[in-house]
Amino acid sequence: MLPLLPTIILGGVIIAYFFVIPKIKEVRMQKRLERWNHTKKDVVIMHAIRRGRTVCHPSPYVVKLETWLRMAKINYETDLTLADAWGPKGRFPWISLNGEHLGDSQLIIDFLKKKFDVKLGNEYSKEKLAVGGAIRIMLDEHFFWGLALYRFVYGPFSSLRQVMGTFVPVWRSFIFRLYAGRAFTARSKGHGIGLHNRQEIEQLTLNDLTLLSELLGDKKFILGETPCEYDATIFGHLTQVTWGLPGSIYEAAVQKDLKNLKEYAIRMKETFYPDWDKILEK
Repeated sequence: MLPLLPTIILGGVIIAYFFVIPKIKEVRMQKRLERWNHTKKDVVIMHAIRRGRTVCHPSPYVVKLETWLRMAKINYETDLTLADAWGPKGRFPWISLNGEHLGDSQLIIDFLKKKFDVKLGNEYSKEKLAVGGAIRIMLDEHFFWGLALYRFVYGPFSSLRQVMGTFVPVWRSFIFRLYAGRAFTARSKGHGIGLHNRQEIEQLTLNDLTLLSELLGDKKFILGETPCEYDATIFGHLTQVTWGLPGSIYEAAVQKDLKNLKEYAIRMKETFYPDWDKILEK
C-alpha cells in the first residue's frame, strides 16, 4: 500500500491534470472568444498567425480559407495577432462572425457556404465535383504531412527562416521549429504516415503531387475553365510547394517535371491575389 502523503500528492496531480488545467484553459478560451463577440455585421474575421515572407501565409489551411473567401467575394478582415491565433479547436485558422466562432478551414467553408448562399462550381456535374472533393481530402489529409515534416523536421532551418517573416526573431523561429517538429512528428505517427521513414514519406508525397498534375492536365482550373471551391484547397497547398519550401524535392518537382502545377499556382495568384506583394512580410 502506498504511503498516505505520496498518495495524496498523486491524487492532486491527477485532479489537476484532468480537471483543473482543462477548466483553466476553457475559461481562458472563453474570455478570448468574448473579445470577438461584437464585430461588424456579416464581416468574417479570420484569425491566424502573421503572414510569411515568400508566401501569403505559411499555413496551407489559412491560404485555403482566405482564397475561398476571395473567390466567394465575402467581406472579411484578418486578425493576425499571435495572442489570438489559436481558436476554439486549438489551431488556426478560425473565424468570428456575428458572435459565432468556428474552427477548421473546411467546416468554416461549409458553414459560410450556407450562411451566404455561395455557389462556386455549380456548373459542374456531381461526378466532377466528387473528383474535386476527393482531391481536397488527398491534399488536406495526406499530402499535408509531407509538407509539414519537411518544413519542421527534415528541411534545413534556413529554409524555414526564408519563409517566415522578419517579424520572427531567429531564436523564436528556432524554438518554434523544435516545438512544431515534435508536435508534427507525434501527430503524423498517430495519422499513420509518420510511421514510415523519410524516403517513403517523400515518395508518397511526390505521388500525390504527380496525381494532382495528371488530374489537372492542361485545364485552367481543376475541373475546367471556371474555378470551384476545391481550387482554394489546391492553391493553399501548391502555394507552399511553389514558394514556401525552398530547396525541397517538392519545389524541384513543380519547377522541372510538374510544370503545369506551377503555372496553375501562378494563375491562381494573379487571379485572386493582385495584392500578393503588398501583403507579404518584408
